[in-house]
Amino acid sequence: MHNPTNTAISFVLLIAVVGAAFSYVSGNPVEFVEPWLGIKGQIITGALVDELSLAQNQGFLITCIEPDSPADNEGLRAGDIITEVDGVTVIGIDDIAGVLEQKGIGDSVSFRIVRGTEQPTIDPLILVDRPDTMTCPP
Repeated sequence: MHNPTNTAISFVLLIAVVGAAFSYVSGNPVEFVEPWLGIKGQIITGALVDELSLAQNQGFLITCIEPDSPADNEGLRAGDIITEVDGVTVIGIDDIAGVLEQKGIGDSVSFRIVRGTEQPTIDPLILVDRPDTMTCPP
């Protein structure tokens, strides 16, 4: 049964619980860590195909590799075109992001790339935490 006293007690308890939870969270912030590959680049568009005379008309063109990154350690190079990530065809950035969002640090990911006339698979590439400093331009 609803009466003013029960409602007031419920409200006070709710404030106490929420206040305690807020105090705990603010004193113990959660840090989100993204897995990192060490590559920079851009999705291939028709204009980019024309501008760079690319043979591949879709995928992700790597423009910079961070030294000592997972990508560098597995032999990826600037100019490689990523066409698949864990078997998912790369048409847009969402294809890469969708796979990586499901991964954590220490997880592996595989890539199919185009390098000149070759189409090697890079497997496995182990994801790591993003370093504080990087050399590739933003």
